[in-house]
Amino acid sequence: MVTVRGKTRGNLLFMFYAYESCSVLLDNGEEHSIAVENYLNGNVIRMNFDRLNRFVLGKSVKFSVVENDEEYQFGHELPDTRTAIKYMQSPFKSFNNYFFGGICLGAIWMMVQMKYTSPFVVLFPVGMFALFYFVLVIQNHYFLLTNTHLVVRSLFLPTWQRVFRLDNINNIGYAESEDIQNTETALKLMTKNFRIYRFQSGLMNEEMFHDLIQAVNRRQAESGQNRS
Repeated sequence: MVTVRGKTRGNLLFMFYAYESCSVLLDNGEEHSIAVENYLNGNVIRMNFDRLNRFVLGKSVKFSVVENDEEYQFGHELPDTRTAIKYMQSPFKSFNNYFFGGICLGAIWMMVQMKYTSPFVVLFPVGMFALFYFVLVIQNHYFLLTNTHLVVRSLFLPTWQRVFRLDNINNIGYAESEDIQNTETALKLMTKNFRIYRFQSGLMNEEMFHDLIQAVNRRQAESGQNRS
């Protein structure tokens, strides 16, 4: 039996407080409560549900709670991307890049004009530039695919990248924005520790997303055959 409760009481130092939680109640009366802190540990909840599912189906003889995913963490790897397939189209094909890039240029112009004014007045264009530059960063991911890794990078933040081993990807798919249809697209993937990632990209069209997903699935299948 699985119950999900909205609040669970706990204590912090000398004070009681309530926090969101997921409670698992077994037939033998054993109960486990897992705190949910702003969805940061949502993957831990999914990991426990997976363990519970295996226990109910008889695939495991005991159900034990996972409180964090430290044992599932993978080391930072730097794969050789010189021969990787690059999935990216020109940034000039994205209307959002023109729009947000224009706002960033406007903010820079405002900062130049305000160079002799109060620093508090300059904070407005600085903040506006930082905000819309951040939007450019998160909306312009591109992807490199090697035989063993998927590498995610951002066009407007060249020093950043996230690396996934193909054998650590549980499933991968294409996601459209739920808020603004047909204007934002994203790659959505879940790793073996049930952590979900979503990477928006104005540098990819729908066909490129599907080609990337098929290529990842194909290479995963090939590596599985090789291991067998």
